[in-house]
Amino acid sequence: MRATPDSTGNTTPDDTQPDDNRQLRWLERLSAYRQPIGLLFTLLLFSAGLFACWHLLHELDPDALRSAIAEVPASSLLAAVGATAIGFLALAGYEWSGCRLAGIQLPIGRMLLGNFCASSIGNAIGFSMLTGGSVRYRLYARDNLGAADIARITLFASLALGCALPPLAALAALINLEAASLALRLPPLQVQVIAGSVLLFTLGLIVVLAQQREPQAPTPGC
Repeated sequence: MRATPDSTGNTTPDDTQPDDNRQLRWLERLSAYRQPIGLLFTLLLFSAGLFACWHLLHELDPDALRSAIAEVPASSLLAAVGATAIGFLALAGYEWSGCRLAGIQLPIGRMLLGNFCASSIGNAIGFSMLTGGSVRYRLYARDNLGAADIARITLFASLALGCALPPLAALAALINLEAASLALRLPPLQVQVIAGSVLLFTLGLIVVLAQQREPQAPTPGC
């Protein structure tokens, strides 16, 4: 045990040195198995995704599903596909903004793939910050991104999505007020007031944040 001088000039035993050495040795052993551990965790996520899909689909009747889809007008199906594409573009925008916030640059293909996989798996399995962050780590680690940078991207994307959901829900309620009133079991006027308040609050918050935004040097390549 090594002795170190204290503030009075006397020597005191350094009890933390053995613990630090043991922690370093444990981290070295763990880093030696980093790739197998990452592969195992990826397989667990994939298995969890398959189980989630099976749980969602095993109760569906294929014939009834085909009949229900056949009753939907083609224009509505195309609109749904277009809305889904717009949704993924919005998620890609969150990813790009998160990369800009973290001050990093990724190939556009890698960024879109990471966002698509992280969003799909995170929404299917749940715990999107954990699962999405793990997927991003597997895809972005080859570009020498650290865990802190990936955590910033994941946190920003999750918070951005969470902030966008309330105004989107309010807008959907105003578009189909009767269905929203039936689903929420509230009078239409009350739903209209709540939805309008949410939209006004969101608009006011955007204006305040835009006025208080500090100038920031652009990240190269973003």
